[in-house]
Amino acid sequence: MKYCFNCGFCLEDDALFCNSCGAKQEDEENTEYKEKEILEARKHLSGYFWNIVHYPNLNDKARKKVFRQTIVGGVVVLLLIIAFSVIITLLMI
Repeated sequence: MKYCFNCGFCLEDDALFCNSCGAKQEDEENTEYKEKEILEARKHLSGYFWNIVHYPNLNDKARKKVFRQTIVGGVVVLLLIIAFSVIITLLMI
């Protein structure tokens, strides 16, 4: 399994183009160079999951960003769960 060099989308090992963004994928010769280039936090949702999978390889600034995104995302999800629970409870009364 490999990931798009442009957007971080999960690809088949033999993919020549990304199914998400359409970017041409590089040969194995340039993989080492490209891996160094892509070890920054991604912005898209699929990139967020790429960030989680590659967290140990990210630089310190990117790790802090991904950690902050995870905490904020977790708090937002918890607030949504609480809000939906309250709304459903009020509707059942």
